Amino acid sequence: MSAGSRSGFLGSVDPWAVMTAPQGSHRAASILPQGKRVFDGCPVSKAHYRETNMTPRKRTPAVARLSVWSAIILGVLLTGGMTAQTTPPSAVGGLQELSFEELAGITVTTVSKREERYFNAAAAVHVITGEDIRRSGALMLPDALRLAPGVEVGAINSRSYAVAMRGFNGTASNKLLPLIDGRSLYSQRFASTIWDIRDLPLEEVEQIEVIGGPGGTAWGANAVNGVINIITKSARDTQGDRLAAVAGTFESGQVYARRGFSVGSDAWARVYVKAFSRDDSEPLNIADNNDAWSQVRAGFRYDRGEGGQAVTMMTGDVFYSAADQLVAGLADQAHSSGGHFLARRRQQIGELNLQLQGYVDVIRRDSGGNLSEADVLELESLVSGSFGPGYEWSAGLNYRRSRLTDSVNPTTGVVSQFTPEKRWFTQGGLFFEAARRPPAGKFDFSVGTKAEYNEFTQWEFLPSVRATWKPRSDITFWSAWSRAARIPSRFENDQVLVVSVPGFQSRTLPSPALEAEVLSAMELGWRWQAQRGFYLDATVFHHRYSRLVTTRSTAVGPTSIEQDLENGGFGTSRGAEIQAVWRIFPWWQWQAAYTYLDLDLEVSATSSDSSLGDIANLSPRQQFSVRSSWNLDASWEIDAWFRAVGKLNQTGRVIPAYETLDLRIGRQFGRGWEVSVVGQNLLEPSHPEFRFFTVRAAVARGFYLRVERRR
Repeated sequence: MSAGSRSGFLGSVDPWAVMTAPQGSHRAASILPQGKRVFDGCPVSKAHYRETNMTPRKRTPAVARLSVWSAIILGVLLTGGMTAQTTPPSAVGGLQELSFEELAGITVTTVSKREERYFNAAAAVHVITGEDIRRSGALMLPDALRLAPGVEVGAINSRSYAVAMRGFNGTASNKLLPLIDGRSLYSQRFASTIWDIRDLPLEEVEQIEVIGGPGGTAWGANAVNGVINIITKSARDTQGDRLAAVAGTFESGQVYARRGFSVGSDAWARVYVKAFSRDDSEPLNIADNNDAWSQVRAGFRYDRGEGGQAVTMMTGDVFYSAADQLVAGLADQAHSSGGHFLARRRQQIGELNLQLQGYVDVIRRDSGGNLSEADVLELESLVSGSFGPGYEWSAGLNYRRSRLTDSVNPTTGVVSQFTPEKRWFTQGGLFFEAARRPPAGKFDFSVGTKAEYNEFTQWEFLPSVRATWKPRSDITFWSAWSRAARIPSRFENDQVLVVSVPGFQSRTLPSPALEAEVLSAMELGWRWQAQRGFYLDATVFHHRYSRLVTTRSTAVGPTSIEQDLENGGFGTSRGAEIQAVWRIFPWWQWQAAYTYLDLDLEVSATSSDSSLGDIANLSPRQQFSVRSSWNLDASWEIDAWFRAVGKLNQTGRVIPAYETLDLRIGRQFGRGWEVSVVGQNLLEPSHPEFRFFTVRAAVARGFYLRVERRR
């Protein structure tokens, strides 16, 4: 195996697939670095498909049962009696809830862990509201993230997505930190997010705060190119029942049921269950991708207010997932399960605001003979106050303890082994920020840092300086400088990976000497809230990366090499993210977004790595989208969403540029009924968005019907 970039290596493979691919398989061959992909780019023929004795995929019993239940529930909903009315129910938001005008008044908490107006925030913040999601027609979380400028989302197959911001995209996008209510979704095993086990009902989402650029000062290591914080709705705001069912050509069945109720005079709770099944993705080079997927998830949220002086919140969920997959061309099924419990308390003590939060997160995954377990406990405290009028401060401590276990069935001939089999991992640090925010002041300023400890690279320091200037009430200029770090993963520290193809073998060895990858970022932004319903938000940035992970190879024979990892890469990225909203009439609104990214990566003179530069081609240079939201009258809604995404020009892995159009027609009825019909990817029969080993999948044109009732 020739030298190759570890960053590129991680960015082009399914982490669990690497661990489960048997020796000599096409899957193993496909993960060879650039220049040695013996099988990469060679389609798997139908003849080979038959030779591997792969049996035709059969719908799993769980999927079949779910489809039946979807039909039953949908039938119950439809036979409940719909009486058309011209006045929509109050629970359904109007067009004004989509407006940027409302958005400017929204408060965000992800930038500095303090509540601040979105319009005043000194960061590239984009807020996706729950109403945005409803009218977009998105059914899964990664699809909803396409609503924010700067977010790169590529569907790989039925259940896998590549999601990143400002470059370094892949199934293992290691420079993006996603959160749900402040709970990290980032996997310390793979330095990435496994999206198919991080689903949640989109009906539960209050808003998604998308922060472009570093967020290490507030959120610690791995918040390098962006932070996505998904904030769920308060139980107080979700009282009553809500039932929804989806049936379609790709999303074959989805059901969601929620009940919200009060618990005494000042406490509320809700419980929910969501289940869905998806069909196979569209195959491009084999007969059947065998990647159908089904999942069941149930959860709750509890909120209690105590006279405004204290607030308690608890959330929890459990889930089970079954996903068809191919392992060495043979049909297999991966099973995942787990859950979480989170508790948070906010209390005002004198002039101080105190927040305590803790959660446990448990994941189990049995895939291709490998059982992976992850148990995480995190505790966090945050206190804030003021030095005097116009001067604020906040400080916090966090501690995380993780247990990561990877056991392998030796009879499967796996190519990946973790040593030790079980690893305890500790991470924690101290956060402090001081800010000058005078009331009605034109100039605000904040400076802060986080010092965080981890067992792989010891201490990392993550400072930032942010400032805003508001020459007029309708204009905000902001700037920021930040330092962020991506710490190595267990995958890079503990793994031995053997890749064998006929006549060649490579061994990738553990690399405990790796240092953290570092980013120094400069950002400038401008927000303009104009008259007559026109709003603009623009950001330009310059990122400088150092100590990027690369591969160091040593030939041990004519047909075999060994390699480990080093910090031999560096580079820069430049770009712009622009969002504009124009409310032409009170009943018609347009939203447009444009993203430009220029990523340039190099290796040091002593490095033998040859593929780091190709990482830049995992992200589209340009993305554009425009949405139209039109209320025909008080009950009819028509939404259209056009997106254009540039090509991914990786050597031997070109994904052509594509354009898509989604249409949604919704109708509000009496008694809380809503019916919508959605068509997705209407401009062509199918298109690929990202590549997955030698199996190439496409996103097909699809339609679905959604029926909902609230009461």
